Amino acid sequence: MVQTHSTFETDFVKVAKILGNADVWILPQPKAVAMVSGRFDLRKCLGIRLVGCRDTRLSVDFPGLLKTSCGIKLNVIPNTREARCISLVLCQKGRIPKGITSVTTADVKALGEEGYYLRVDAEGITVAALTETGIYYATRTIAQMATDRTSIPGIVIRDWPSLRYRGFQYDVSRGQMPKIEALQRLASITAEAKMNMYELYIEDQFKWTRYPDIAPPEAITAQDARKLFDMADRYHMEVHPMMQTFGHFYIIGLKPPYRKFMVPDGGTVDIRKPESVAFVLDLINEICDAFPGKFITVDITEINDTAFKESGTTQHELTELTLKYATKMRDELAKRGMRLIVAQGPLADEGTLAGLGSVVERLPKDMLIASYYTADFYGSWEKDFPRLHKLGLDFFAQPWIDSHGHIMPYVGHAKQFSDVTVSRAVQCGATGSVTTDWGDDGHYHLPGMTWYPILYHGVCAWAGAKLDIAYFNKTIGKLIFGIKDDTVARAINLAGNINGKKLRLRNAAGEIDEPAYVGNSRFGRFYYEFFGDPFTDPTILALVEPGNLGRAILASAEQAVTLLEKAQTKVKRNKDVIEQLLFAAKNYEAMGRKFVMREHVLNKLVPKAQLVDELLAVVTAYEELKTEFSRLWLNDCKDAGSFRGYLNRYGNTINSCRAKAKEFSDGS
Repeated sequence: MVQTHSTFETDFVKVAKILGNADVWILPQPKAVAMVSGRFDLRKCLGIRLVGCRDTRLSVDFPGLLKTSCGIKLNVIPNTREARCISLVLCQKGRIPKGITSVTTADVKALGEEGYYLRVDAEGITVAALTETGIYYATRTIAQMATDRTSIPGIVIRDWPSLRYRGFQYDVSRGQMPKIEALQRLASITAEAKMNMYELYIEDQFKWTRYPDIAPPEAITAQDARKLFDMADRYHMEVHPMMQTFGHFYIIGLKPPYRKFMVPDGGTVDIRKPESVAFVLDLINEICDAFPGKFITVDITEINDTAFKESGTTQHELTELTLKYATKMRDELAKRGMRLIVAQGPLADEGTLAGLGSVVERLPKDMLIASYYTADFYGSWEKDFPRLHKLGLDFFAQPWIDSHGHIMPYVGHAKQFSDVTVSRAVQCGATGSVTTDWGDDGHYHLPGMTWYPILYHGVCAWAGAKLDIAYFNKTIGKLIFGIKDDTVARAINLAGNINGKKLRLRNAAGEIDEPAYVGNSRFGRFYYEFFGDPFTDPTILALVEPGNLGRAILASAEQAVTLLEKAQTKVKRNKDVIEQLLFAAKNYEAMGRKFVMREHVLNKLVPKAQLVDELLAVVTAYEELKTEFSRLWLNDCKDAGSFRGYLNRYGNTINSCRAKAKEFSDGS
């Protein structure tokens, strides 16, 4: 007889407290929980019982996942009994299979396609869901509860995602191509947050066989793409490409063989020409062979609209051409059973960022809109989201992890961006939310530095922006790194949020400016200032009281370094990512000292011997970081263009500080 339980707790703050008090750590934080008496020890489990399930990912992958989390190897056993088993019960259309007494119709009511019911008590573990995807997510939860232990407390969970698609975009263009193993690892890590969409941003970084001169040597091959796709599919996660197909096409369009498909600037496809459209469709078809999933995302913004207008095409005609172009791509994908996602900004945009807003009513209903940054930076979500929903168009809300042009992501703002975007997306009936990672300047941040904000977004999208941050931070420590506290999360926030420290700059008129942090502005990133020559970089030269800023940066960076060095001795998993995070924190530390040194150089009362020591200390710090960057980069990423560029940039600080130290030593 199944023991009854008290009423489910559904307040997310109270849920987090109940789970924390019970030492239960789950990603994402579930929506409804109730504690029951008893515990179940997996060492006494007779095996895994599949009731109505035929998905090999449950019979093969779940035992492996469980063995990894707690060391217990369980086999699938015949469907004969319920006691002392893990029972995975598929309840198609809400019907409970015959012979199952541990689940009721009320338990699985309104769970949706990906939700699940899970019960742990002294008799065993029971999972029920309407689909095998829901059961898969429940097995993830079981493995998480069993991480580093075998005895699981009595608990009942009902959980389901607030958004159908919960994903992230990872930029592999502009010379920052990770190795395939790093891309696969990113899939396995984000699967912990029950994310199901993995988008690779690709410009030229794919080896097309029909156009072999497009891709650089480090580009992803069709074989590696398929390897990544198949691996992620085992996590119920789809990997698909995002491609530039209209504007922002310079990397390909400026190559001599392809200039004929472009408008004069070489960066925008001339969609008036049938041969140009055919060229892009060729690219799409070949890349879809490597990623044979449900979707492909194309960006239709950042175009040179002026080039069209100067040659006689009106705005109205350009919009009609864009609609026709998108529809051709949609029709081509439909032959494969795939859906087109069109990425664009606010629907009202015209000009370079113009999308399909003025013709959105005419779009095929199977086309999706990726509504970029509408919920925050562009601020038009109140108009766009309800309009898309009313028209019956599926749409994605698109925040970002604030990594573009950063030493490491600005995690504080990334979390706020996810909270705002997801809450508005849920309110307006969005299909999903995909957080984005851009690398227009090349990636300096290493893959592991993106884990925290990407995982936060996945958890946020599942929970509908209702999650307890303290519980999330401790869960990251427990599941991802194998430590019992939030040390790593605190360090990530301390270092990453240095990006939000205010800059005070002296302008040409002698007045003080305090530029606000804007994601697509250089101000507040400290990425350029880290590499900048302290004696010639315009922002560093304009800093008001550089020493005070340097000391403020040091206060946070040194705390982060201390926490990460402490964590290094305790982590059980992903120790190399702790090294990446420690490297990032030491970057901020070195930059803080550079700013303090800058103040002292300006102070004629500081002895030259002290200045020489400080300058050479900065040189040593940057030389050590340069060596460490090379090691860490080549562990995870390929030897590509942006990597070599970054190694050279270290010289801006190293060479100038060494020269200045010699100048002071010589008595100049």
